[in-house]
Amino acid sequence: MPCRLRKITVYETKSRFYIIGCDSTGSRYNVLKIDRVDPKALITGEPEYDYTREEILELLSTISDGSSGT
Repeated sequence: MPCRLRKITVYETKSRFYIIGCDSTGSRYNVLKIDRVDPKALITGEPEYDYTREEILELLSTISDGSSGT
């Protein structure tokens, strides 16, 4: 059964938007990545994968570490 998203949060870096949604229990997460590099092209990516809370926290840490260096 598909995951129904109840909460959506948007994170922004210089090169991408990350839209992260979770279900009502906070146990399943989905990610949509939107590339910002080319203003004339819409480049998106949505992995066919449900993330856990721990995996999302790790992803956000990686995003934060990467954006602080730019």
